[in-house]
Amino acid sequence: MRRPRISLVLPVHNGADYLEEALASIADQTLAGYELICVDDASSDATPEILAKAAKDDDRITILRNAERRGLPASLNIGFARATAPLHSWVSHDNRLLPHMLERLTALLEARPDCAIAYGAYREIDQSGARTGHHGARGSADLLLANTVGAAFLTRAGVWHQLGGYDENLEGVEDYDFWLRARHHFAFCATQEELLEYRLHPASMTSRRSAAIADAHDALLEREIPLEEDAKTRAHAWLALMEQRPDMSRIRYLARAARAHPSTALAHTRKTLRWLRAARRN
Repeated sequence: MRRPRISLVLPVHNGADYLEEALASIADQTLAGYELICVDDASSDATPEILAKAAKDDDRITILRNAERRGLPASLNIGFARATAPLHSWVSHDNRLLPHMLERLTALLEARPDCAIAYGAYREIDQSGARTGHHGARGSADLLLANTVGAAFLTRAGVWHQLGGYDENLEGVEDYDFWLRARHHFAFCATQEELLEYRLHPASMTSRRSAAIADAHDALLEREIPLEEDAKTRAHAWLALMEQRPDMSRIRYLARAARAHPSTALAHTRKTLRWLRAARRN
């Protein structure tokens, strides 16, 4: 096989319910020059058999198996350590790539040599695959407000190498942490074209660990917001974090926004005071 243009990593633990759909969506890509590195994270269901069958039919597929459960970020690092292509991406076992995803993002990076990370919009689907929502590709300048990169992306290989891979202590927010660290070194570019179907279902990590993921998300921003040089951007980021909290930490974030940029914070003060009075009554 010629050297692939893209190394695509697929980490999976007990993902038999949706794995075949994910693999089929990769096989249907209009850009065929990829390698697929599947990292089986000690699955105990039919995942190994599904992967073995796919690899038998397609020599672009490599299967790695963890002898014991390592977690998502460690599995990603294991996969990318074996990557040979100049471009990288990864996909969850329960999502589906739209047929043109790899082709569109490759073309975007080729057209933008200054850009190291390309990403696009995506749609949400339910357990049955029916469309339930849309996520546009917000600008990377909003990364302190949300994970604007999302699930449909392609990076140059140097991004993973320079950042030292994914933080294996941050399962559930390893991708957001990766982009937050990347913003200090690399340029991002985006397309509003939908490139992926993101499945929401009760067994997904996002659903199962929502509270822990929310706390880890806030901890990431507590680390990153003070590093932002622009005071108004810092204030907006603290206010956005404040809006996501249902507890008294809202007051702390409002105070930080006021210290960063008083006039920006002032507009939110009345709203927060009304919330505080209601919270005390309850």
